[in-house]
Amino acid sequence: MDKIEVILGEAGRIVRTLNLQELTESFSNMVKKMTSADYCRILLIGKENDKLYTFSSQDGIEEPIQITELHKDVIITAKQIIKENVKIFINQEEHIVKTLLLMPIFDSSNKIIALLEASNKEFDFGENEQWLISRIGEFAGLAIESKLHCRQIFENQKKALLKLAKIMEYKSGETSNHQLRVSLLADLIAKELNIPEDQREILKIAALFREIGKIGIPDSIINKTGELDPEEWEIMKRHPIIGYEILYDEENEILKMAAIIALEHHERWDGRGYPFGKKEEEISLWGRIVSLIDNFESLTSERVFRDAWSIEETIQYIIAMKGKAFDPNLVDIFMKNIDKVIEIKKKYPD
Repeated sequence: MDKIEVILGEAGRIVRTLNLQELTESFSNMVKKMTSADYCRILLIGKENDKLYTFSSQDGIEEPIQITELHKDVIITAKQIIKENVKIFINQEEHIVKTLLLMPIFDSSNKIIALLEASNKEFDFGENEQWLISRIGEFAGLAIESKLHCRQIFENQKKALLKLAKIMEYKSGETSNHQLRVSLLADLIAKELNIPEDQREILKIAALFREIGKIGIPDSIINKTGELDPEEWEIMKRHPIIGYEILYDEENEILKMAAIIALEHHERWDGRGYPFGKKEEEISLWGRIVSLIDNFESLTSERVFRDAWSIEETIQYIIAMKGKAFDPNLVDIFMKNIDKVIEIKKKYPD
């Protein structure tokens, strides 16, 4: 493949992604496609320079790997190392390679933030290939630094929003474990749908704000022990729109998803929900996931106007509402994982 085609093919992915796994994979692919390397990976360095991290191929979670003396030499000297006839481990399997290249990757302040590890089982890396790999490493350093900065911003946003969610608990009377279960159960369904880890992380936070619009509903209605009269019910049905108006921010991924969930989690698959009567895939996937999970959680929890349902009663209700209130595919996934659902319910009681 032409080198320009490789660069253009990976550049779009590098610019678009906020996922460090995808980013490091893109640079590794560039090295493999543009040089004779048959294996390449980028290892992130821990804060104390005593751990290296790569990503598991299945779920994108950072995983520590064993740091070798060669890795330590590169970190300490900040210089590239090339070794011949070296034993390395790839996916926990031992391999003997003809050439192993270890290169430090620097950020804009010239601090080592990662290592580039490339190997070839049969050939040496020529001078031109070494030069090319070093240029890719420079590009990778700036990109990784930018993504790490974005990650820190995301973590700061998450902390602030979790504080707000805690305030909402005091207002609503819901327990922190109730909120935690909604978050974990939404993530369980999303993982079964192969939704990327970074989007699942956003969903886990966004789901906590599904009922934020109720702060605009009078307490006399929210806390009423009996059934709402028609006028009160019309007022109650405004809370999804209030929540959307409070949360929506086009430039913030968490708030944008949270706003959509707040707006749509009372819609139904058959179009008989509120506030707009959306149906089927007119409702966002996020709204459909949280609708199912919120119903399970609400029905199995005590409320001021009723006792909690048993898990068995709630499961039967969800099955009965498949294709009516709930996305039938999501119900199937929920039921396939019912043991995990019950485990989460029992592990984090009110």
